Amino acid sequence: MKASSARQFLSLLAILHIIVGLILPFIANTRLFNYYNEKMLVAFNTSSIESLELGKFMIGILGPSIANWGVLFLFLVQHAYRTGSSTAWITMIIAIVGWSIYDMALSVYAGVYLNLLIDCFVMSLLLIPLILTKSHFYKQSYE
Repeated sequence: MKASSARQFLSLLAILHIIVGLILPFIANTRLFNYYNEKMLVAFNTSSIESLELGKFMIGILGPSIANWGVLFLFLVQHAYRTGSSTAWITMIIAIVGWSIYDMALSVYAGVYLNLLIDCFVMSLLLIPLILTKSHFYKQSYE
């Protein structure tokens, strides 16, 4: 994969994080989330309306954090690919792996397997281009 293609793809993913994060508080209470909300109720062994409302609220307030992550990731992607900074590359790897492992472990612990699948998908989308373009950040010298 060319570095320019990876930069564009990862920038698009960062922008999607920003957009989804900004609209998440407004769509968490819509029918778009019914399936997800039903899975959450099953995972937490509850059917109370109060639990469902709390869950929708918790998903909603996660939106700004997702948007903020997207902003920071967009900056890091642009900086990393423009400068070829190996520090920026490893920072992105650490951020993605750190988030995904922790989030996946919590999802498994809580029995929210749909969230685990989403995490695996997003982690793969983010890591694959970075791994395929590692040589852009770690240029070998043949002196």
